[in-house]
Amino acid sequence: MGPASDVPGAVVRAFTGPGPAVRSIDNETVRQYSRALYDGTNPVSGRGLDEIVRDWLDDVDVEDLVALWLQHVEGVIVVPPDRQRGHPVHDLEFVSPGGRRGWVQVKSGTADYDFADLTAPEGWERWAYVARGNVRGDGRRIETDELVAFMGAARPWLPQKLSKWVTA
Repeated sequence: MGPASDVPGAVVRAFTGPGPAVRSIDNETVRQYSRALYDGTNPVSGRGLDEIVRDWLDDVDVEDLVALWLQHVEGVIVVPPDRQRGHPVHDLEFVSPGGRRGWVQVKSGTADYDFADLTAPEGWERWAYVARGNVRGDGRRIETDELVAFMGAARPWLPQKLSKWVTA
């Protein structure tokens, strides 16, 4: 048994919310992970970063990856979310010295998203990352390929909880 942080996000998401304690998880990446653990091999070996982002990172890890990407690539400052009160309409907020402001919604599982649900103040940008699902409306969609390219290039300075999923 290892730490909970080593459990793929797809497994965590399968047990989020009500339901039975024992359930089947219909996800090929999770099956491959389980086979590797059973065989005693490295479950990360041979995995593509797109699989890692979509299936292995949990919701908090994906939010953190998006926050790092925004700060490094877009040059904005991400305001830490207030996890005590929550944000019913957005997961992250960003600002920049140049006056840019925006809200970001992050969907780590399979979900459709409509930017109309992210009612930002006048002049604010609306961004979303959706791992799997359709995105409608006006806003900037962050693509998995963008996060994958960033994750590979930034591996030397990513937080340990993210860099451990990136194979050399």
